[in-house]
Amino acid sequence: NYQDAADYRGDDSPEYATTLMKELAPELWRVCAKNSFVCIFFGARNFENLIASMESVGFKAAPTPFIWIKDLVVAQNNQPNKWLTSGFELAWIFAKGDQVLNIPGSLSWFMCKPPCNINRIHPTQKPQQLFGYLLSVLGHAGMNFLDPFAGSCSSLIAAYIKKVNVCGCELSKEYFTLGRNALCEIVGGMSVEDATLLSLGFTKEQIAVAAAETKTEIIKQNLLADKCCILDTGGLFVIPDGLPLINNK
Repeated sequence: NYQDAADYRGDDSPEYATTLMKELAPELWRVCAKNSFVCIFFGARNFENLIASMESVGFKAAPTPFIWIKDLVVAQNNQPNKWLTSGFELAWIFAKGDQVLNIPGSLSWFMCKPPCNINRIHPTQKPQQLFGYLLSVLGHAGMNFLDPFAGSCSSLIAAYIKKVNVCGCELSKEYFTLGRNALCEIVGGMSVEDATLLSLGFTKEQIAVAAAETKTEIIKQNLLADKCCILDTGGLFVIPDGLPLINNK
């Protein structure tokens, strides 16, 4: 629960987790397609509330957690003189319907380095390699992928590379802007407006010669026709057919 880039405290309390999951679980069930997976990273103290909330709306919980092992020499610890330093994070995978793994027999753990501090956008940012592994195991090219807490957008970038159709939301305006810019760089250093026009079927040559006013008007017309998605606080990223559909309200 980070509202802006200056807030590194968050709230990992069981009370907050319980309140959040009571609201989140029914919405996840509503928007997830039949035979799909949900993967939620969580604090170790909150797994009972997490599983209870997800199962109460119909999801089936995996028998064991997924573990991200952080391949590093020095790990983060706010009280290193009192507690052992953790070198891993936990996630739980849930299924709606009878979805099966894309790669049967895949391991419930993955080891990779976390993002280095100089490249970190969000305090809880996960590496693209981690999401790449999860997408390879749980999904396939052309599927739909939703991240309702996009943060740094590393999950969306990983999904773009995997040719997955992506939708992501971010409440913080600051993280939204940082993540959106990172996503645009991945698709070729385009501006948000140019990436939007490309997703609508315009060629790079047409975009290059179009005036700024013309681009704005085209985007506005497509917004009215529900062919674009509006982005602001609680913004939305969409990548249909492997291309980004992004613009500002």
